[in-house]
Amino acid sequence: MREIGVRYRELVPAENQIQALRAAILAARPWSSRVPWLAGPSIGAMVAEDFAAGRTIVVQGWVLSTTEARQSALYSMLAD
Repeated sequence: MREIGVRYRELVPAENQIQALRAAILAARPWSSRVPWLAGPSIGAMVAEDFAAGRTIVVQGWVLSTTEARQSALYSMLAD
């Protein structure tokens, strides 16, 4: 997962910072999940929505949703 995250950060340099990745992940969530008292979608639901909408990226031969790729990138930065 770390290698995929590193490669994603190379492919998308605008998201090569922790703050940028967190912002991108949060911005991808529906508006209703940004309201504290409403339950937001699960990560699994966000991944499914990404695939349904065609929001995917190929990283090291893997077809990932943007949510998965961003989470891998975030993990790769936190695991250093």
